[in-house]
Amino acid sequence: SKLVDTRARPGETIGVLGGGVTGLTGALALLNAGYRVRIYAQSFALETVSNIAGALWLPTGIEFPAPGPARDRFNGLLRRSHKLLTELDAKKWGVRELPVYEPIHSEFHEEYFESGAISPPR
Repeated sequence: SKLVDTRARPGETIGVLGGGVTGLTGALALLNAGYRVRIYAQSFALETVSNIAGALWLPTGIEFPAPGPARDRFNGLLRRSHKLLTELDAKKWGVRELPVYEPIHSEFHEEYFESGAISPPR
């Protein structure tokens, strides 16, 4: 990530908090980028909620940058994340894409879908 690249050099050790799916995924990305990684976790991976619970990946509940270069970069990150998730072996990792449904009276946020990573709800 840009933050890590500005604060550390490849070969340096980066601390990752959490041994669930998010922490381990981040740690793997850092390893692939040439960093050493130390994971700090209360539990081992098989003892975390990630081992038994499903997850939903949607770009919601976060603040989107204003239109411009930061927003373009953010949407690029959403597209990259979506691509990486859809390239995983679905049988091995249990990842699959499902349609999004929302109640008709729900507030619609166009920015959630502008990246093209996910389709608007039906």
